[in-house]
Amino acid sequence: MLKVNKKAVSPVYVTEMKAGDTFLYEGKVCMRIVLNSMLYVLNLETGKCLTNIHHDVKVTPVNCELNVLS
Repeated sequence: MLKVNKKAVSPVYVTEMKAGDTFLYEGKVCMRIVLNSMLYVLNLETGKCLTNIHHDVKVTPVNCELNVLS
């Protein structure tokens, strides 16, 4: 289960996010990742990289917590 806690901050440009940062993009929970020395955006719900995000897109930073249900 993925628990999302919204931060009380203003949206920022996706390029300001560092590897490991989580955020909301179009209602999807995403994470900035490094793959082959390049920064990408990973949709945490589908596990797919989003390649259509432009540098001038604003996203909402969030804190995410992953809990494994047993």
